[in-house]
Amino acid sequence: MPELFNELKDMMLNHEKDHLRNLIPYYETLWQHRDKLKELTDEISKWESIGIQYECDQEDYYTEGTIIIQFYKDSEDRYTQPDFHYDINLLHDQRYWGYCECNENDEDYNILKKCCGDGCDWVVPQISVNKINKVVYESFDGVEKDLWELEDKWKEYLSDHKEKVRQEELDRLENHLEQTKLDIKKLKENK
Repeated sequence: MPELFNELKDMMLNHEKDHLRNLIPYYETLWQHRDKLKELTDEISKWESIGIQYECDQEDYYTEGTIIIQFYKDSEDRYTQPDFHYDINLLHDQRYWGYCECNENDEDYNILKKCCGDGCDWVVPQISVNKINKVVYESFDGVEKDLWELEDKWKEYLSDHKEKVRQEELDRLENHLEQTKLDIKKLKENK
């Protein structure tokens, strides 16, 4: 039976060495709040195997990414899964406590961090653990030619839609033309 923190640690050390420095604060944040993870740890204990995957945020830098936890019947059967998984979102909590003015003479000064680590601005690791339920996870029933026939129906839908849009634009222009004619008539009468 897998254990969350051992599995996380193994994933970080074996597969995410390039991101280890960024992941350690989140691991420690999860550890601090482990009493709130009972639902997740209870679920893990029901399965013979779990998969943990880290997806680094490559886009917006507002997060450090997401850790995805999936469950499997056993380590050989990766296809028997429940209709849910857990996401651990690795977020940032900005603490604007004051510009760092620490110096080497201050108590608790860390020469590597160039700060005392108390009372200065910093970015706090923040976690959000979410259970993601799959409402539907199914494939098309039938063979490819069945889908082709269904796709052909859309040609009619598209044609009907184009005609509707064309008629709406025509009606709008005719209404605008009528209004413009009325405005011209009013202006001529008010000389």
